[in-house]
Amino acid sequence: MSHLSKLIESEHSKKQVLKIVKYVGKDQSRFDELLKITLGKDLRLSQCAAWSLSYCVEAHPELAGKNLNLIIKKLINDKHPAVQRSFAKILSLIEIPEKSESALVDNCFLIVNSIDAPIANRAFAAYAIEKVCRKYPEMYQELISSLQAHSEIASPGMKAVMRKILKNQHRFL
Repeated sequence: MSHLSKLIESEHSKKQVLKIVKYVGKDQSRFDELLKITLGKDLRLSQCAAWSLSYCVEAHPELAGKNLNLIIKKLINDKHPAVQRSFAKILSLIEIPEKSESALVDNCFLIVNSIDAPIANRAFAAYAIEKVCRKYPEMYQELISSLQAHSEIASPGMKAVMRKILKNQHRFL
């Protein structure tokens, strides 16, 4: 078992997440190992690693670049909502190259339109799409329509996401 696996397994807390983020730092190989653990078969270890992974990208967005297409692909092929949430959060934090935008938008719309997906997952997926909408403002309408389709049953959290995206739409049109 690697040192990183031991760190993840030892405690599931914000304090431990921050310790892991510090350990990974800007080291691409450590980040790659953390991603591998996140995608691994051990469900508990995977979900704990996912939390740290998103914080690592928040601190050092460049770490995700090499693995961006894998993160986009695994966004919808995930075994645990925590991993999907972390991947959607990562995608909402980083700049997406033009060649990856289509796959990101497609996969994120699957989450946004899923009433079974947890609210946080849907929110981060909507924010990831919204980043692409800033480059292509004509896409805002499709995103807003998807969010409004579920507005009668939307939680206060999803209504807040919708309000924020509507506000941003006016800035980019």
